Amino acid sequence: SSLNANVKSLSIEMFKVIAEAEAHIHGKSVDEIHFHEVGAIDSIVDIVGAAICFDWLKPDKVISSAVQLGGGFVTCAHGTFPVPAPATLEILRNKPVKMGAVPVETTTPTGAAILAVLVSEFTDKPKLNITKVSYGIGHRDNEIPNVLRVCLAEAGEDAINDFDTSVATVIECNIDDMNPEMYESVMDRLFAAGADDVYLQPVIMKKSRPAIVLSVLCQNQLVSKIETLLLAETSTLGVRKYEVNKTFLRRDWKTVITKWGDVRVKLAYLNNEIIKSKPEYSDCLEIARLNNIALKAVYDEIALVLLQMG
Repeated sequence: SSLNANVKSLSIEMFKVIAEAEAHIHGKSVDEIHFHEVGAIDSIVDIVGAAICFDWLKPDKVISSAVQLGGGFVTCAHGTFPVPAPATLEILRNKPVKMGAVPVETTTPTGAAILAVLVSEFTDKPKLNITKVSYGIGHRDNEIPNVLRVCLAEAGEDAINDFDTSVATVIECNIDDMNPEMYESVMDRLFAAGADDVYLQPVIMKKSRPAIVLSVLCQNQLVSKIETLLLAETSTLGVRKYEVNKTFLRRDWKTVITKWGDVRVKLAYLNNEIIKSKPEYSDCLEIARLNNIALKAVYDEIALVLLQMG
């Protein structure tokens, strides 16, 4: 299709989540399972449409309330099952959920997959300043409104004064048979693909072989892309992954004018006050090379300028 690479990547990641859930339920590999209802046109439109929306809005993060699953029974390809459907439960494993608001299914595997990939934080008490609101309306009449409500918002003042939190994924592999010269290229490719962090840890593996654990921290929507890179660019035959909760300081960038040129400085805030600052290494290195001066002299100059600025 003519969809951009990010939309395709997000869409594939959502389908992969469903495929992995179905494979786990059936005790088969991903290559052996079939998509049943999710292969229907409406499910494809739901998933790709959600990916297009996310790519177009480009939000800093997606927050969801605890997921309402409903109750009663649902009829699917394998017969009648209690709500939630097995795939929905598998996809939302370790996510906050609610049940029983109405005696019908309120979250499908498709909806669960969209949430699993796009949502970085689940909370019923977000601190937000809402700017826009939209509704998606279902056809079934329930005792409660059959709608999906989506809000576009900015962080509220209370949230700005506090830590930021999000859910991310760590993807790892053990490598004991790759030319060490290749690690730099692999790390560059991973960062270019959007990884938040990439790091190497020395370990001793079987038969007393020195090896490296290659770890990648990334946003959930990038998991498929990162996995593909690791499998294609390294000698590993497989990877493992797990979700982590991140807590981090709010950050901003400031350009500092020195006598040799401009340098970007990363600022970190706590309770709305700057408590840490760090010059961008690549900017400092470039200035040091162009002016034939010590890198430390550039850092000292920036510290003096920041001190004078208060």
